[in-house]
Amino acid sequence: MAEADPSVPKLTAEITPLLKAALSILAIDVFRDLGLPAPTARAVINALSVGKSRTYELARTIEGALPELHRPVGRPAASSDGAPPDTALLITTIVRDFLIANPGVVVSGDRNSYGTAFRLFATGLMAPGGHAHGEPVGDVAQWVGVPEDTLRDWLRQPRSQPQPPAPTTSPLGTSVAAQVVALYKPWQGPLTAFRAALLQHHRIDMSMHLLRSLLELSGDRQPKRRAKRDPEAIRGALERFFPGAQLMADGKHLVVELNGVSYPLNWELVVDADTGAHLGFDVSSTEDGQALIDAVDMAVETIGEAPLAVLADNKPSNHSDQVQQAMDENDTLLMASTAYRPENKSTVEGAFGLFSQTMPNIALSSCDSRELVEQVMFWVLFAYCAGRNQAPQTRRKGKSATQLFDEREVTEEDADAAKRRLREINERILARRDAERLRQDPVVRSMMVREFNDLGLSDPEGHFVGALTRVGLGPALEAVAIFRAKLNAKTLPDDAIAERYLLGIAYNVAEREQDLFVYYELLRLRTEAHDLLLEPLLDELKSLAGLSTIELIDAVLRQLSLTAALVDRRFWMARLVAAFKSLDAALRLRHGPWLARQVAALFSLPRTDRDSLIASLAAATVA
Repeated sequence: MAEADPSVPKLTAEITPLLKAALSILAIDVFRDLGLPAPTARAVINALSVGKSRTYELARTIEGALPELHRPVGRPAASSDGAPPDTALLITTIVRDFLIANPGVVVSGDRNSYGTAFRLFATGLMAPGGHAHGEPVGDVAQWVGVPEDTLRDWLRQPRSQPQPPAPTTSPLGTSVAAQVVALYKPWQGPLTAFRAALLQHHRIDMSMHLLRSLLELSGDRQPKRRAKRDPEAIRGALERFFPGAQLMADGKHLVVELNGVSYPLNWELVVDADTGAHLGFDVSSTEDGQALIDAVDMAVETIGEAPLAVLADNKPSNHSDQVQQAMDENDTLLMASTAYRPENKSTVEGAFGLFSQTMPNIALSSCDSRELVEQVMFWVLFAYCAGRNQAPQTRRKGKSATQLFDEREVTEEDADAAKRRLREINERILARRDAERLRQDPVVRSMMVREFNDLGLSDPEGHFVGALTRVGLGPALEAVAIFRAKLNAKTLPDDAIAERYLLGIAYNVAEREQDLFVYYELLRLRTEAHDLLLEPLLDELKSLAGLSTIELIDAVLRQLSLTAALVDRRFWMARLVAAFKSLDAALRLRHGPWLARQVAALFSLPRTDRDSLIASLAAATVA
């Protein structure tokens, strides 16, 4: 082995075999240029027992760092040919100038918000010909001031050259409005950030409403109008299939006046769930099962085939045996609608044509005024539906319902899939109804079924009976009593659907009972707390302590007839019920009707209070 030359300085740093191999490979070309003997790269790698790939990778890294290691001593000479400055400094300077020229493109916060112009600017720096072309993404992200992952996401999207910033207008104006408009012209960020910048940097405090109005009037900001949402398909509340698969039916009450006489009419409309096309309707005196059958028949004639399903609300007439038989003849599934579920019928409810392109000849022939009114209304609605079906629909790319029906192509597989799905929905409706029935009180339900039969009301699906059962025995019985009283007095509204009207009474009674229960509980707590507001009432009650129960009831009735304050009324109403409950059962049965008549004659009490008090006394009579 040759001895080391003592004139060559010895390296003191420890060098790994891999680094030795990389340095030796770089030195091979140098030795060859000087005409000196040099080993081969393979000999070096084998001698040092290192990996070939890793050795060449480290050699390239060292070669790239050599220009930085070899710099002239002293201050660098001034460049006469305009050589580019350091890349990092150049990029940060360009970014700074862009942010100054485009205020609002970057909004700082917990998470920075970057405008479209800034994203295009940042990606444009790395595009071919850009100042950062070929630079590592991590370095560019650091120079630009965005997270590396964010910049990589931007680069994965199609790049386009950034648009030149709009010329900056001087903010000097003759008014605050002119200054705001001038400041907004180069702004690239959201309007909320612009308003904050106005307040922070220019001391201009302007509400968002005023700011929007000002910029819209100046033409510098066009508001983004939200596209009209499809009201029938929000949050999956409607499930569509194809034109003609599922029809929706509903009735609307109309009043037509002829020669000073008003004629109430029912407009039964059938609409296609998928296209919203008005397919059929019927004009009659009342909303009944025959009206629904006639409207559906007209729809079948319009589209040329029977639908897979017809969706109607829970009116008893819509689910009668007559309607069910008519649907079965066409192999059509009759379904009950439910709000906010796939079986809802908001399409037809929101509609209130596909009949023909032109109106047919109109012929009116009747001596009877009602028939004449029905005929006139029929042709008016026919014209409305026909025109409605020709109107383009935004959600269907400008196509009308007529065009959608003309272009429909329904395969047998589509029809079978829709039929299966409709049957699944119907089975779910029936299962939900059965589950609700199991949770209901059987005693209350049997009483409601009996009352419905006595009143001659129809509820083939059990919808109204179930709803009355859920409100509870007390409100349900009181509602039946009020309904009977109105029926006997002939004060029911002419256009009222009896079953729905009875259910509405029950809901109102239940709500009132809940409010009264809350009030009585609050009254009890305040009495126990010796509330100052109740002290005069408690003193008055103590003065009646020596009276018998019947005398106490008379005295409380007198107090009720004299009082006007709500708190006083509720206090004496509670005392009257408590005194009546203290009687034995026989006395309650004997005095109950008399006391109810007395309460009914207390016209100083509001009607709702009289009804509530009579109901409480009736409940106490049989308690």
